[in-house]
Amino acid sequence: MKYLLGVKEITEILDHWQNTKANAYRGSSYGEDHNKLLLQAMSADIADQYLSKLKQDIPLLADLDSDTLSIWSEDLGHDTKRIYLSVGSVLLEIATADTSNYQGETFNANAQ
Repeated sequence: MKYLLGVKEITEILDHWQNTKANAYRGSSYGEDHNKLLLQAMSADIADQYLSKLKQDIPLLADLDSDTLSIWSEDLGHDTKRIYLSVGSVLLEIATADTSNYQGETFNANAQ
């Protein structure tokens, strides 16, 4: 028997996976560690690793080809990149929340 998932179900599954820290469930590596996305070179190719982990954790997505399941990104200036996960027609932004506790001063490195 084949089940068809709608956009709502796919979005809920992917939101749950994204919002679950890796290794949060005892005995399972389910979830994603978004902190490893920080301080990476913008040219770093981490999409394959991300998709591999996603397919490992959610076997329902394991058989999808690269046209159906993919990673997209857009540059938002010289030091910021926005990353999206695309599953068919569903597009989700990855790691949208800033969970850092940093509250110190900031400086403009280009100030003269």
